[in-house]
Amino acid sequence: MLLTNNVGVLGLSRTRDGIAIAEADLNLCRQVKDTWVFQMTARHADYAKFLADYVSPDFKPQVIKDTTGLGN
Repeated sequence: MLLTNNVGVLGLSRTRDGIAIAEADLNLCRQVKDTWVFQMTARHADYAKFLADYVSPDFKPQVIKDTTGLGN
């Protein structure tokens, strides 16, 4: 089941053909695109390296601890 604006709608079958009809606010899409500036800040090579490192079996996440005593 897909949820849109807190209204339940039946989802499409995973095994049969179907069509989904949706409404999109193109002005909002443009505003988000302009605000988040993905195209200007895209560093695809860096993202590919981060993802490759993350999925490797010996991945160890970098953990930065708060030493100021201000955090919980």
